[in-house]
Amino acid sequence: MQVVNDPVLGLQSAKSTKAAAAATPKPGSREARARETAEDFEAMFIAQMLNAMKLGVDPDSAFGGGAGEDAFQSQIAEEYGKSMAKVGGIGIADAIYKAILRAQEAHDGKQAAASS
Repeated sequence: MQVVNDPVLGLQSAKSTKAAAAATPKPGSREARARETAEDFEAMFIAQMLNAMKLGVDPDSAFGGGAGEDAFQSQIAEEYGKSMAKVGGIGIADAIYKAILRAQEAHDGKQAAASS
């Protein structure tokens, strides 16, 4: 088992090493860039959800509110989103990754047909 720890949220995710090795593309490859893009999208999506959850919630009057909280709220939501995506997220990255690979394969097929 491979355990992924995230110090920001204290989250842990366990993945079997066999599944992790199969799911981890070679660094710098097209698949690795697609995986990174999918995970970045999921992190951004989670951050947007977290920001939306804060709408309409009044800050704690004793320790919250003000310009400081407004300035840093989006940054903390972004970091939470990255942390959550890093340990498995909500499953969007896998679907996006597969869609990117399908789109790339379709594009490659069209280019191959056009050049022959």
